[in-house]
Amino acid sequence: MDAAAQRRLDAYFSDIGDILAHPLRRESFATYAMGLLGEAERKSIEPIAARACPPPCQRSCRLI
Repeated sequence: MDAAAQRRLDAYFSDIGDILAHPLRRESFATYAMGLLGEAERKSIEPIAARACPPPCQRSCRLI
C-alpha cells in the first residue's frame, strides 16, 4: 500500500471512529477491520473473534 492509500485508509477509519464514539465500539470495530485486512485465510467473524479473544476460561474480551 502506498503512502496516499494509507492516508486515505487512516482518514476513513478515523471518520468511522468518530461515528462510533464509544471506546468499546471503536475497539470492536478496530478488531474486526484488522481481521478483514489481515493475512488470515478466513475473513468471517467467527475466525476473527477466535483470534482476537482469549479462550473462554480467560475471557476478558467484550464485543459490542
